[in-house]
Amino acid sequence: MTFVSLIRRNLWYHRRAVAGVFAGVVITTAVITGALLVGDSVRHSLAATSAERLGNVGGAIICGDRFVSHALATNIGARYTGDTAAVVHVTGIATAPDRDTRVPAIEILGVDEAFWEFGNASLIRRIAPEQIVLNTRLAGRLGVEKGDTVLLQMEQPSFLSRDAALVSVERPYVTLRLSVAAVIDGAGFGNFSLRNSQLAPYNAFVSCAVLQQAIGREGLVNLVLTEHEQIPDIALVNAWTPADAGLVVHDGVDVGHRSELRSRRVFFDRPTAAAAAAQPGAARVLTYFVNELRIGDRATPYSMVSALDPALLPVADLRDDEIILNQWCADDLGAQVGDALSLKFYVLDRGRQLTSREANFIVRQVIPTEGAGIDRSLMPDFPGLGVAENCRDWDTGTPVDLDRIRDKDEKYWDDHRGSPKALITWQRGSRIWDNRFGTVTAVRYPQSSNAAGNLAAAVLTDLGPAALGLQSTAVRGQARDAVTLGMDFGGLFIGFSFFLIIAAVLLTVLMFVFHLDQRLAEQGTLAALGFGRRRIGLIYLGEAVLLCTPAAICGAV
Repeated sequence: MTFVSLIRRNLWYHRRAVAGVFAGVVITTAVITGALLVGDSVRHSLAATSAERLGNVGGAIICGDRFVSHALATNIGARYTGDTAAVVHVTGIATAPDRDTRVPAIEILGVDEAFWEFGNASLIRRIAPEQIVLNTRLAGRLGVEKGDTVLLQMEQPSFLSRDAALVSVERPYVTLRLSVAAVIDGAGFGNFSLRNSQLAPYNAFVSCAVLQQAIGREGLVNLVLTEHEQIPDIALVNAWTPADAGLVVHDGVDVGHRSELRSRRVFFDRPTAAAAAAQPGAARVLTYFVNELRIGDRATPYSMVSALDPALLPVADLRDDEIILNQWCADDLGAQVGDALSLKFYVLDRGRQLTSREANFIVRQVIPTEGAGIDRSLMPDFPGLGVAENCRDWDTGTPVDLDRIRDKDEKYWDDHRGSPKALITWQRGSRIWDNRFGTVTAVRYPQSSNAAGNLAAAVLTDLGPAALGLQSTAVRGQARDAVTLGMDFGGLFIGFSFFLIIAAVLLTVLMFVFHLDQRLAEQGTLAALGFGRRRIGLIYLGEAVLLCTPAAICGAV
């Protein structure tokens, strides 16, 4: 009899006891395999969900509260092969008026034909101006279907953050009334999202042009999608324009026919301000809304005051503690050269709490109300101020006591609009009105220093899109990493089944030990026949291998 034959005969002879051990091994293997399979299934589901929500999108330029030109996507596509799409992304509220249902915090996406090219199986190619496309989750929550009416309500964004001191916290809402053209599921690219979330978003898709017009951002977008995961910085540098940086150039803005660079965001970001100020002949402007100018017991309420670099001041050697008044303000205050004057104004502290501050000056000079060195073009387009027809229509982020506004103040606004009533040095203004949004509202240049186009190009060259946070993000790579480098779900479910696995293993071991204990007499017989302890151990080991191998296969299957 061979060694293998002995093992086989032993297993057959003890088949009843062996059957119990066999069952224990099957159960243990099945529990472990099941936990691993569930973990792998979860990982596969996460990968499928990520692929469904991104489609063929590889990268994205996420602008946040910034808006860039719609043409940026086209320019990138022309310089770097691959599909691109420009999208307007805002949040809002969806209402089904016929069913009286309402869903807050939905994703409203203004898209065009290029967006749907990223969907692997999307049947949508164009959305008519009066129509809307909903994803399955949002349509189900609203209880609407094709042909029903949906109202979209969204906040009208401002170029200047609501955290700025001169911006009202309240913003107007705009409403769109649209007809449901289609309801699409995840396979139809309805669950598009850049968030690494496994919960389907509430998506509403509308025409990009319609959404741009509704929120007052014609020709602008805040999200650019690309087929490639990473767009080289040089491709973005070559594609972006002054509009993408929020810059606007005007020629002949004052009596000196200077060129002026302004930002749609009112205040220049610090990188933008540094690049603009580095150009030849640059002179900075900072205009601020103050609560009061006071000399003694006489006060002028609610006025614009501009802080200028020396090249723009009527008095080039103006000191930081001196101020220049226009004739109207000087007459109102009864001011004379050498008088002490105080400025009162609001600044924001931490937590967006308005704090009243005061700065003291000495009157250096009185100049004409509007003319050389001072004019209404110095006031930036503050939201709620620039378009106000009269003082009582002002909508600022600071308290305005309408009872303090006099008839003469209304007339000044009618005649001179936001023309500053006083001038100080930019150095002093940047200290007293310092805020996290910037300390420059415009930069002016001698007209001969640069043509408007060359001026903007020079600023863009020194600035670079990365300085403003305009960079390509590899969203597909992030989604892939979130799945592959995230939690080990196999280990997680093994952990969930830990006590069951331990119980199964202990059961198997105990049954095997009990089985061997019943064969003590057999071990003595083998020893009497000349089998050494090592050879007896090999016999039992062989039995275990022949028993556990098929049992493990059965448990895994």
